[in-house]
Order: sequence, then C-alpha cells, then structure tokens
Amino acid sequence: MELYYHVYQFMKGKGCKFRFYYYKDSSTSCICGDVGIELDSNIGRIASFDPTVDLQLSSKEKEGIANTILRYIYL
Repeated sequence: MELYYHVYQFMKGKGCKFRFYYYKDSSTSCICGDVGIELDSNIGRIASFDPTVDLQLSSKEKEGIANTILRYIYL
C-alpha cells in the first residue's frame, strides 16, 4: 500500500479536508478522492469519503487511510 495526500483545508478544533492517492499492493492503478474529517464532541472523529471512492474501498481501507493521515494532524 502506498498513500500520498495533501491537506487543503484545516479548521482548528473543527476538522480538515484532504485529497489522497492510494495504490493497492498488487495494482498500478490509483484510487484518488477527497475526505472530510469532522470533530464531534459526542462521537469523536467522523470521516466522510467521496461517494465514488466510498464504493471502491473497503471499510478497513477507509479506516486505515483516515488513521494514517490523522496521525500527523492535530485537530
């Protein structure tokens, strides 16, 4: 798995938006899309993927992408 991303919107204490490029292990094709992360005081972090990307990735892959990127961003 290779993951590249860039954050294009950041709101301290509220959330962020980023674009990612994801290459699966045995594939040369790229899945790219936008993700919005919102902070909710009751639930925690909520990640919302583009509808087209949402269908192409499993729940485990989406969770891995969000967790990898949020490791380096302090909301």
